[in-house]
Amino acid sequence: AMYPAAIFHTLNDCLVNLLSIYAATVLGSFADSILQMNVDLGVQNIVQLLICLVILVLLMPFVDLLGRLIMLKNSLKHDRKVLRRFLNKKYESIICYDAGDIQYRIEWDVCRLRIYWVELVTKIVMIPIICIYLLYQSLQISWIYTLVVIAISAVKLIVPFSVRKLESRYDKAEREYQ
Repeated sequence: AMYPAAIFHTLNDCLVNLLSIYAATVLGSFADSILQMNVDLGVQNIVQLLICLVILVLLMPFVDLLGRLIMLKNSLKHDRKVLRRFLNKKYESIICYDAGDIQYRIEWDVCRLRIYWVELVTKIVMIPIICIYLLYQSLQISWIYTLVVIAISAVKLIVPFSVRKLESRYDKAEREYQ
């Protein structure tokens, strides 16, 4: 029921990120054209940058709004299905819960699940696409630059994982000291 909303959110996030990266690339090319005193290339870059900005400012909020409207429409259907499923449960399986707990869970668990699901689908699709495009753009600059950036990123990811146990022991000792 939430696939159309996930598709719109994924489309919006991918396009916003890709256009932002492309705009940064065009801006770098514009700076190069200024340093080389190439007016024609500079004007061409300004036009490309303006097109990116118009799309980002005018079109992408519309796509985001469509995604939110579809999410709202489908979430109402989803809420009805969940409520119908809850009302079809046997009395014995419901009696173990408090009334407030049931109300809270019917209202908020479904909403959180929906949001987490759409975000998960969006990130699973978006991250590889953005990583591939960033890799392509960085390879256009220099393969050495790309290797350095990947190495620094890997170190930044590996170091917190490698010192996690040491950090937790330090935090525990600090709590015991206080």
